[in-house]
Amino acid sequence: MAKKKQPPGTAADRKARVEALKKEQKAQERKKTLLFGGVAAVIVAVLVGIPVLSIINKNKKDDRAYDQLGVPVGLAGCDATVQTDKVGTADGEHESNPTVRIDYATAPPSHGRHFQSPITVNTRGFYATDDAPRVEELVHNLEHGYTIAWYLPSVTGAQLDDLKAVAGKLRDSNETRKFIAVPWDPSRGAFPTNKSIALTHWGAPTTQGKYETSTGYRQYCGQVSGGAIKTFVDQHPSSDAPEPNTA
Repeated sequence: MAKKKQPPGTAADRKARVEALKKEQKAQERKKTLLFGGVAAVIVAVLVGIPVLSIINKNKKDDRAYDQLGVPVGLAGCDATVQTDKVGTADGEHESNPTVRIDYATAPPSHGRHFQSPITVNTRGFYATDDAPRVEELVHNLEHGYTIAWYLPSVTGAQLDDLKAVAGKLRDSNETRKFIAVPWDPSRGAFPTNKSIALTHWGAPTTQGKYETSTGYRQYCGQVSGGAIKTFVDQHPSSDAPEPNTA
């Protein structure tokens, strides 16, 4: 005898509908889990990627030529001639008291008495206001053959970035590695009007051991110019210094 078909709404029918509903709910939950997982993965990738990209960009060397950093030489407002400073007999002497402030005849100095130790130069060759060494230390670096680019607080933005790039390029070359860019404190002396960059170098004595026959060199510029800085460095190499064979 054939089984009697159950009318709609029976227990079996309700059970089937419940099972179907449960399957649909589980499918929706799986979709939500996958969606949330995908969004989380994207967020993590972005958060991880940003620092990595920043590190890559930070470590990437600037491959622009010197004359592409800052303004062209003709627009930099640099002195037409490099100024020369007379050096005194006692300018090679050391100051043993690190709290002393030495007054220099020019702003910035191109030579003079200085602290016993020069700065420990970092790999960038660039210093900002918050980590600037003492002027008295830097003069010792001049004695060792360094060229120093002193910049005023008005040098900011793209100009400051280009000065950092110039310092990095010079430091990468063994021929020009003795280069430092540092901020100048105007309270220690004013630059000439409309000048914001000063380049200094201490030339070697013409008579060995006699500092009074050496020469200080200064050149001022109105803006950062990679071409002008490179020319000054080339004209005053680290070998032309009272003590060129020290670090």
